[in-house]
Amino acid sequence: MISLYKALVCAALIYGLINTGLLGFEVGIFAFTAVIFYTLAYVYLRSLWASIIIQITTMFTLSLLKYHHLWTWLKKSGDPVVAPILVIAVAALLTLYYFMYKNYKATETTHEVSFLS
Repeated sequence: MISLYKALVCAALIYGLINTGLLGFEVGIFAFTAVIFYTLAYVYLRSLWASIIIQITTMFTLSLLKYHHLWTWLKKSGDPVVAPILVIAVAALLTLYYFMYKNYKATETTHEVSFLS
Protein backbone atom coordinates (compact mmCIF):
# COMPACT_ATOMS: atom_id res chain seq x y z
CA MET A 1 0.00 0.00 0.00
CA ILE A 2 1.32 3.44 -0.93
CA SER A 3 1.45 6.17 1.70
CA LEU A 4 -0.68 9.29 1.44
CA TYR A 5 2.28 11.56 0.88
CA LYS A 6 3.81 9.40 -1.87
CA ALA A 7 0.44 9.19 -3.62
CA LEU A 8 0.02 12.95 -3.27
CA VAL A 9 3.40 13.69 -4.84
CA CYS A 10 2.73 11.23 -7.70
CA ALA A 11 -0.68 12.77 -8.43
CA ALA A 12 0.71 16.30 -8.23
CA LEU A 13 3.60 15.39 -10.53
CA ILE A 14 1.26 13.91 -13.14
CA TYR A 15 -1.08 16.90 -12.95
CA GLY A 16 1.85 19.31 -13.14
CA LEU A 17 3.31 17.54 -16.18
CA ILE A 18 -0.04 17.59 -17.97
CA ASN A 19 -0.39 21.32 -17.34
CA THR A 20 3.22 21.93 -18.37
CA GLY A 21 2.57 20.28 -21.71
CA LEU A 22 -0.66 22.19 -22.26
CA LEU A 23 0.02 25.63 -20.80
CA GLY A 24 3.74 26.01 -20.15
CA PHE A 25 6.34 25.45 -17.47
CA GLU A 26 5.18 28.13 -15.02
CA VAL A 27 1.62 26.83 -15.02
CA GLY A 28 2.90 23.29 -14.54
CA ILE A 29 4.89 24.30 -11.46
CA PHE A 30 1.90 26.20 -10.10
CA ALA A 31 -0.39 23.21 -10.75
CA PHE A 32 2.03 20.81 -9.02
CA THR A 33 2.24 23.02 -5.94
CA ALA A 34 -1.47 23.83 -5.89
CA VAL A 35 -2.48 20.16 -5.92
CA ILE A 36 -0.27 19.52 -2.91
CA PHE A 37 -1.68 22.46 -0.95
CA TYR A 38 -5.31 21.79 -1.86
CA THR A 39 -5.05 18.11 -1.00
CA LEU A 40 -3.24 18.72 2.29
CA ALA A 41 -5.93 21.22 3.25
CA TYR A 42 -8.55 18.54 2.62
CA VAL A 43 -6.61 15.87 4.54
CA TYR A 44 -5.72 18.08 7.50
CA LEU A 45 -9.13 19.70 7.95
CA ARG A 46 -11.22 16.80 6.65
CA SER A 47 -13.32 19.26 4.72
CA LEU A 48 -13.72 19.74 1.00
CA TRP A 49 -14.71 23.34 1.70
CA ALA A 50 -11.18 24.10 2.87
CA SER A 51 -9.75 23.16 -0.52
CA ILE A 52 -12.50 25.02 -2.33
CA ILE A 53 -11.97 28.21 -0.31
CA ILE A 54 -8.20 28.07 -0.79
CA GLN A 55 -8.61 27.55 -4.54
CA ILE A 56 -11.14 30.38 -4.87
CA THR A 57 -8.83 32.69 -2.91
CA THR A 58 -5.87 31.72 -5.07
CA MET A 59 -7.74 32.24 -8.33
CA PHE A 60 -9.17 35.55 -7.10
CA THR A 61 -5.68 36.76 -6.16
CA LEU A 62 -4.23 35.70 -9.50
CA SER A 63 -7.04 37.43 -11.37
CA LEU A 64 -6.44 40.63 -9.38
CA LEU A 65 -2.77 40.49 -10.22
CA LYS A 66 -3.48 39.97 -13.90
CA TYR A 67 -6.54 42.09 -14.67
CA HIS A 68 -5.72 45.06 -12.48
CA HIS A 69 -2.13 45.17 -13.68
CA LEU A 70 -0.73 44.64 -10.18
CA TRP A 71 1.70 42.08 -11.57
CA THR A 72 3.14 44.71 -13.94
CA TRP A 73 3.49 47.13 -11.03
CA LEU A 74 5.28 44.50 -8.94
CA LYS A 75 7.65 43.72 -11.82
CA LYS A 76 8.47 47.42 -12.31
CA SER A 77 9.04 48.01 -8.61
CA GLY A 78 11.82 45.42 -8.59
CA ASP A 79 13.23 43.16 -5.93
CA PRO A 80 13.02 45.57 -2.96
CA VAL A 81 9.21 45.29 -3.09
CA VAL A 82 8.64 41.84 -4.59
CA ALA A 83 10.98 39.91 -2.30
CA PRO A 84 9.39 41.00 1.01
CA ILE A 85 5.87 40.42 -0.37
CA LEU A 86 6.88 36.93 -1.48
CA VAL A 87 8.53 36.15 1.87
CA ILE A 88 5.46 37.35 3.80
CA ALA A 89 3.08 35.36 1.57
CA VAL A 90 5.11 32.16 1.87
CA ALA A 91 5.50 32.60 5.63
CA ALA A 92 1.75 33.13 6.04
CA LEU A 93 1.00 30.07 3.93
CA LEU A 94 3.43 27.86 5.82
CA THR A 95 2.08 29.13 9.16
CA LEU A 96 -1.46 28.33 8.07
CA TYR A 97 -0.47 24.80 7.07
CA TYR A 98 1.47 24.31 10.29
CA PHE A 99 -1.65 25.05 12.33
CA MET A 100 -3.78 22.84 10.07
CA TYR A 101 -1.27 20.00 10.49
CA LYS A 102 -1.15 20.55 14.27
CA ASN A 103 -4.95 20.40 14.41
CA TYR A 104 -4.92 17.26 12.23
CA LYS A 105 -2.45 15.49 14.53
CA ALA A 106 -4.40 16.50 17.65
CA THR A 107 -7.65 15.05 16.30
CA GLU A 108 -6.19 12.09 14.43
CA THR A 109 -7.71 8.76 15.40
CA THR A 110 -6.72 5.32 14.34
CA HIS A 111 -9.30 2.95 13.00
CA GLU A 112 -7.97 -0.50 13.60
CA VAL A 113 -10.03 -3.53 12.82
CA SER A 114 -9.60 -6.59 14.97
CA PHE A 115 -10.63 -9.90 13.52
CA LEU A 116 -10.36 -11.62 16.90
CA SER A 117 -13.18 -9.84 18.68
